[in-house]
Amino acid sequence: MRHFKLLEPLFPLVASRITEQQDTPMERMIEQVLKNTDYRISKEMRVNPAFLFAAMLWYPLVEHAEKLAQESGLSYYDAFSNGNE
Repeated sequence: MRHFKLLEPLFPLVASRITEQQDTPMERMIEQVLKNTDYRISKEMRVNPAFLFAAMLWYPLVEHAEKLAQESGLSYYDAFSNGNE
């Protein structure tokens, strides 16, 4: 995605968190998800695009919920489940 300059327009929340070392938990998870997806495609197995979107956006969502919980006084669970309203 970065090679074709698609990461920033498609996933700006992810692109802003990419480090030079590319070794954060988010980056390692995304790399593994993409490797697994490549493998599934090579074996002609099904791939669910929703899973890719969920994996790409997981860490930004967690960070948002943590920030919302701290700023609003909501429990982490409430911030996580209601934070996108």
